[in-house]
Amino acid sequence: MVNRNNHNNNQVPQVVLDPSQNPGSPYFIHSSDNPSATMVNPPLNGKNYNAWARSMKRALVAKNKFRFVNGEIPVPTATDANFEAWDRCNSLIHSWILNSVTTSIANSIVFLENACDAWRDLRDRFTQGDLVRISELHSEISNLKQNSLSVNEYYTELKILLEELENYRPIPQCRCAVPCRCDAIENVKLFREQDNAIRFLLGLNDSFGVVKSQILMSYPLPSIAKVVSLAIQHERQTVTEETGDSLAIVNAAEGKKPYGRGTSANSNYKNTGKFCTHCKKPGHTIEICYRLHGYPTTFNTRYGAQSSSHVNNTGRSYDSSDDQEDDAYSQRAIEEPFTADQYKRIIAMIQQVTTTPKKAPDSNNASVNHVIKSTAYEGETTRHGCSNQEEDWFG
Repeated sequence: MVNRNNHNNNQVPQVVLDPSQNPGSPYFIHSSDNPSATMVNPPLNGKNYNAWARSMKRALVAKNKFRFVNGEIPVPTATDANFEAWDRCNSLIHSWILNSVTTSIANSIVFLENACDAWRDLRDRFTQGDLVRISELHSEISNLKQNSLSVNEYYTELKILLEELENYRPIPQCRCAVPCRCDAIENVKLFREQDNAIRFLLGLNDSFGVVKSQILMSYPLPSIAKVVSLAIQHERQTVTEETGDSLAIVNAAEGKKPYGRGTSANSNYKNTGKFCTHCKKPGHTIEICYRLHGYPTTFNTRYGAQSSSHVNNTGRSYDSSDDQEDDAYSQRAIEEPFTADQYKRIIAMIQQVTTTPKKAPDSNNASVNHVIKSTAYEGETTRHGCSNQEEDWFG
């Protein structure tokens, strides 16, 4: 007779696995879970609890450990089979919380045994859901302006305040036994988003006036993300135009700069691409270099006696003293607009005019004016003309 219960006798007994070895269990601890790790940054300092709590919740949910702090996993008794696994997870989570707060706050919760108690203590201590904090948020949001901030920086600061206010004033959800099917809640969400977009536009600088008008006149009003995108595009375009205008002003200023020593307004010979291998100066070649072949006799300077050594000094080797002398001549040209002889002529004419009795206008005044103008013209010629003995060629 066949034993029909043979298959029952051959069943393998089920083995109860340790929950800490099951990757899907909240008691499971991965090898990378380090108790000295910092879960969020910046740490809790007493003023950033809402942002810190959200970041910490995300980190604990990712580790499958948030149910230890929100009370869903109760504290087991010492005789429970899962007590050891729970104790390991509790100590790990408590260490993460201690590492994610400042030292002063950590000292106040270090003696709490359960991570759930530490989490609740921080929530009760730093949650500021009172009307005082809500009024402060409304005041900060209304007074927030862009000023010197970029659009992205301004929007980031505004969004932080709006999210904190929304955390204190969340949109209510329908809890009726029979859920409503109307669009009332959706309209409330839409109106709040439009209010946030309008508040963002009001805080922008006056340079965004055109963009603000175009956005406010559009129907329906774009989402706040689209509004921020349009403002950033306008900011980028404005910066590009200002950069172009600045370059134009710089180029215009560069074009009006005076020419260098020994040049005239019409020459600009240094851009000819020629270069002398003897004196190492641009604008000419060694074949016509004055320093090598000598200055011509028609080379006039304001300091004729001092510069006579340069004229017809054929074959004189070039050294740095030449540039020093030229610089000295230029400095004296600035400090002394007239030569000594010109000063004497001007003084003599002035004395002649002051000692002569007043008469009808005659040629004396005209001659004085003529002398002054001529001497001034000569001074300007020597100051701006070919007075410094270098690079006065056009070849």
